[in-house]
Formats: sequence, structure tokens, C-alpha cells
Amino acid sequence: MKTYIAWLRGINVGGHKKIKMETLRALLESLGLQNVKTYIQSGNVIFQSAEEETRLQKRIESKIIEEFGFEVTVMLRTQQELEDAIQEAPFKADELKDGETLHIVFLSEKPADAAVDVLVPYKNEDLDYEVMNRELYLLYRKSMRDIKFPVQKLKIPGTMRNWNTVNKMATMGKAIDQQ
Repeated sequence: MKTYIAWLRGINVGGHKKIKMETLRALLESLGLQNVKTYIQSGNVIFQSAEEETRLQKRIESKIIEEFGFEVTVMLRTQQELEDAIQEAPFKADELKDGETLHIVFLSEKPADAAVDVLVPYKNEDLDYEVMNRELYLLYRKSMRDIKFPVQKLKIPGTMRNWNTVNKMATMGKAIDQQ
């Protein structure tokens, strides 16, 4: 049985696509997923399953449409993939200067080099980024509210989480693994 982390894109943001976490947990348990845990209201879920990732992702997305009537893209990572993404991060959280923040965009697939090249003009003194595997790492050197970064130019679904949330999910996943 693998421990998975699911990142649901765009739920409970600005009053749209509302899903209560207790309802989401029950929905995932109805799919036979085990040890389902959620973290905050933005669609961060940990669970265990023996299913393969692609099939599992499609089943979760279909069940959300069936239950709630709207589409939600789900990005899945195994616990090991999440730990690797943290370990391999090109920017180190303990080296951040005052006002800097680190985020990861979990992408549904690895972007093509040509898609990543489109982002080059947005790298500057206020923003640095690196794409590794299915993750886009963002280092904001000032408030992200003041910086426009067009992730959508990659033309692949993705959802962003801050470094604290990413690490909290990794810690929660380790706890489930040790049960």
C-alpha cells in the first residue's frame, strides 16, 4: 500500500468550488482509500491505496464531478515523490532572506522544454524559478502579490502550495507510513 498526497486545484478559493474537508474525507473513503487525512481547507489530502496513480487520479476526479457537479484537477504524488521534491529543491528554505517565500507548483506532468522557455522573461531580481520533474519551484524575493508569474503559460494543470504546507504534508505522510 502506498501513501499518496493529493493536491486539489482551486477548491475553496474565493467562495468557488466549495468542499468541506469532512465531506471530502468521506468521499475518498467511499472510494476505498484508507487513512484519509486532510490539512487546512485548500484541498490537501493524504491517504493510502494500492492503486496506480493515473487510475486513482481519474477515479477521484470523476467522483468529485459526480458528487459536487464541478471539475477539480487532482495532482497526486507518492510520499517518496514528495520527500524527493523537498530534498531536491533548488532553493533552500533555511537560506531565505527576510521577506522571501518559497512555493512549489505541483504539475500534472513534466512540462516540455519549449513551454518552460516561455517563462524565461519572468525570471528577474524579484522572482526566481526552476522546473524539476513535475514540480515548478518559485522563489519570491518580495510579496507575491506584487509579482505576476504566468504559470498558465506552461499549458499544463498545476496547483501551488507554500513551503510550510508542503513540509506539513510530508510530515503527516510519514506519520501515516509509520502506523
